[in-house]
Amino acid sequence: MTESYEGNWASQASYSDLFFKLLDPAFLIDGESLKILEINDAAEKILGGSAEELREQSIERWIPEAERADFALQVRVTMRRYHPRLHEISIQCADGRTRLYRCDLCQLQTQDVNKHRSVLQIIAHDITAQREAEQNAQKYLSELQTALSDLKAANEKLESMSVTDEMTGIHNFRYLKQRLEIEHRRAIRFKRPYAILFLDVDHFKHYNDRNGHPAGDALLRGLAQLLKKSSRETDCVARYGGEEFVILAPETNEQQGSEFAERLRKIITSAGFENGEHQPLGCISVSIGVACYPESAPSAEDTLKAADEALYHSKKSGRNRVTRYSKPHPAES
Repeated sequence: MTESYEGNWASQASYSDLFFKLLDPAFLIDGESLKILEINDAAEKILGGSAEELREQSIERWIPEAERADFALQVRVTMRRYHPRLHEISIQCADGRTRLYRCDLCQLQTQDVNKHRSVLQIIAHDITAQREAEQNAQKYLSELQTALSDLKAANEKLESMSVTDEMTGIHNFRYLKQRLEIEHRRAIRFKRPYAILFLDVDHFKHYNDRNGHPAGDALLRGLAQLLKKSSRETDCVARYGGEEFVILAPETNEQQGSEFAERLRKIITSAGFENGEHQPLGCISVSIGVACYPESAPSAEDTLKAADEALYHSKKSGRNRVTRYSKPHPAES
């Protein structure tokens, strides 16, 4: 054997006896020129030629141009630092496809006494299918996340629709009952009051008959927004049904509830709703009943009924007024 290892570069490979037996493509290249010195059978297959035909050709020929500079940099770093590196590169294979390989770059300690070539060993593992699977999984997860986000938004919309009055845009009675149950439990736990205001539009049938149902619907929408605007953020304003509305006011006692109701009554009568001057009372007005826990009733349901009874008293007493619920005397029972 001569002092040079030209033509027998495989003897320089790590585990040289396995170099040609590897199922993964293996290369020995010149660390400076990047020319092929030796390849195994697997490498011959992907490059599309024999070792004799491919020796002294630059391996960059099979690497896409956009990746060549980075590959050359990785080779230089490997040769300078004397320790293996992993690097992913694409190789344009003989079958016309470009496949992705994870390459183990390792500088070899050559026994060439002339040391006229630095040798780099490359063992390439095809990770194309793995990367495609990862990308497909990522795409699937992204699509799944989008679908879940859309589903969440749809559910939130459905939930919102289920507790929102379609015509007026404020809460419906279903939501009011849920809030009332929650507020009642809180009131019991912390021994705090809450008030319920029951409102009814005076002579609403007269308004509909004279102006038409579309005008009546517009009146209810306007009134609903006025009630919401005139209430606190913590209050729950809901349409009970027809021309009736309910307001749940937490942390509100009987006196405060009555004052709140009177303020709302005045705001509504002075709001100047269209065609209000043709109403029997000369304006759009409401009758209001007020009840408060715990003074009016011991339960949420009974407090709501008490407010309804107070509303009935307001309507019976001439409308456009506020009535605070008072318990009947024992003699009246």
